[in-house]
Amino acid sequence: MSLTLHELDNKLSKNLVSSFYFIMGPEVFLIKESLRKIQSRILSPESLDFNYEVFCAGEVEMEKMCEAVETLPVFSTKRVVVCEEAHRLKESDWKTLKPIMNNPVETCVFVFVSSNPDKRKKVIKELLSFCEVILADTPKEAQWSVWLEWMGKKEGLSFSDSAVALIRDYACYDLLHLETEVKKLKSFLGSKKNISAEDVLNVLPRVRPENIFDLSKAIGQKNLSSALVCLARLLEDNHNEVGVLSLISRHIRILARIKEGVKKGHTEQTLCNKTGVPRFFIRNYIKESDLWTDQKLFSTIEILKATDKALKSSPVSAHIWLENFIIKTCSV
Repeated sequence: MSLTLHELDNKLSKNLVSSFYFIMGPEVFLIKESLRKIQSRILSPESLDFNYEVFCAGEVEMEKMCEAVETLPVFSTKRVVVCEEAHRLKESDWKTLKPIMNNPVETCVFVFVSSNPDKRKKVIKELLSFCEVILADTPKEAQWSVWLEWMGKKEGLSFSDSAVALIRDYACYDLLHLETEVKKLKSFLGSKKNISAEDVLNVLPRVRPENIFDLSKAIGQKNLSSALVCLARLLEDNHNEVGVLSLISRHIRILARIKEGVKKGHTEQTLCNKTGVPRFFIRNYIKESDLWTDQKLFSTIEILKATDKALKSSPVSAHIWLENFIIKTCSV
């Protein structure tokens, strides 16, 4: 039997804790929230550092992971051990793990996490048979308003129907981003509890991720005219020039980290963890990074630094410096 996040919460609130959990699915927010709920139910803030360990399958010896499971807790009745990217477990790894799975350690909760499990693999089948499964699937479109209401309730907020539609338009690509936008509204609006469409328009940025993708892709292809058009769209979205440059700089640096990670053979989930990019967008970033050479990325970052300095100190109009940035990067 599989559980949703809410069903897991209900069971934990009744102190019904399993020895083994398997969190599976691509939704980063649901993975993190499930781990947080398990961790907070079992461990106090004071005992967390002593009793919470995270390992990544394929990057650690199984014996070390088993040793962590069998270690006695400190200032707590139980400890929590997490095995990320469980889909990378091999059959030889499972042979090492199986004695622990057959004889659960009473003082440990063992959690496996996989964003992309192949249910045909023997190891995944074994995990499904031993563990209580928690689903981290991307919500269907009809469920977004429910999640928004739930997140708003946690922050003491309620939303008008038009505000719900707008927030969905801003952040419908993943729950992690949706949570960020709700917290942003809470932070900017202070004591206000009932959020209107006007509040959303005043607080949330109007820059879409795809606009940044389009610009950096045009630069990567050295398409000057297309890059200038993309820049104009970004400026039309009510962001000031310094803010736009900051968004571009962040995007280029993420591309550089992803290119380096791909060379090292990192998985998509590892790249997500290292860059903070939502799972939904990571493949777009990987494809886009292929357009950039290391030298192109380095030179663009250097031009970005010079442009940032000029924007903050030069009397020349800011949009001229941004256009100059585009011309230079497309000619590199």
